[in-house]
Amino acid sequence: MTSQRGSTLALIPAGVLVCLLLIGIAVDSNATLTAQRRATEIADLAAIDIANASLDLDRFANETTRDVPAIALSPQRAQRLASKLEAGAEGRDGLQNVQIDVSIDDKTLVTVRVSAQRRRIIRIGRTNDWVDVRATARAELRVAN
Repeated sequence: MTSQRGSTLALIPAGVLVCLLLIGIAVDSNATLTAQRRATEIADLAAIDIANASLDLDRFANETTRDVPAIALSPQRAQRLASKLEAGAEGRDGLQNVQIDVSIDDKTLVTVRVSAQRRRIIRIGRTNDWVDVRATARAELRVAN
């Protein structure tokens, strides 16, 4: 019969390595969820800010002949504000290459799409170094009666 002495000594480093790998995957997943949450917050706040800041005040003031004033959003103002928000979001919570796309539908509905990347903490095999993060939010501007 062969002796089994020392077999646990060989298994302990392998077990520690597996535990460290699982901890790393958990930390990396948590960082991805945090980045996704941040991208969603950016999209939500950007949609509201852009809807409010893009109101075409000239058209709003000049078209008061109806019971409800006409609402129109200025695409130029929306794009300028989106550029400022992109610059402010860059680097926050590990987000890189932040892009904010704005579209205005029906002159009152703002759709904001945020896309960004976050660097992986742990890279396993041939996986990419970056994780793509995306979020979409909408805001509609209405006049209260």
